[in-house]
Amino acid sequence: MKYFKKMYIIYLTLFCYGISIILFFVTSRYRIPAIPYFVIFSSAAIYEFTQRVREKRWSSLFGWAIILIIAVIVTNIPIASRGIDPAVAHYNYGTILQNQGRLREAGREYETAISIYPFWWRPYLYLGDIYAQKKDPDRARIIWSKVLMLDKDNKDAIDRINSLDEK
Repeated sequence: MKYFKKMYIIYLTLFCYGISIILFFVTSRYRIPAIPYFVIFSSAAIYEFTQRVREKRWSSLFGWAIILIIAVIVTNIPIASRGIDPAVAHYNYGTILQNQGRLREAGREYETAISIYPFWWRPYLYLGDIYAQKKDPDRARIIWSKVLMLDKDNKDAIDRINSLDEK
């Protein structure tokens, strides 16, 4: 206990940092500097655990086991919906294909993203761009109108529809 009082600020910092990772999943470039400290404390914990097992001090391990089980449960609770993740992957791949000029494949990727998560306006916007590039302005207008149904103030969709009206 006397060591804890001397080093409480380090423990508190690592605890708060760990909680921030759990709650906000801090970008890895911000996590990396703390990893050596976590390794040191993890190594000490593993050493202490093996010592207590060798000495058969099971009662002292019981409390930590309960804390570990609770931590595992809490860190694996799905806080946000993961429904959009596959749609994002298809959308991202579609933008890569579109930038390469592979419009047919990009259109399929955007349509897949839309089928997975139909309430996300972004794949509609770029699918409309594909129809505009293919010289199908009527279809582009319909798709961009869907963007406005999902996001009524979407400036990009408004600008694209207005550019069709100017032609």
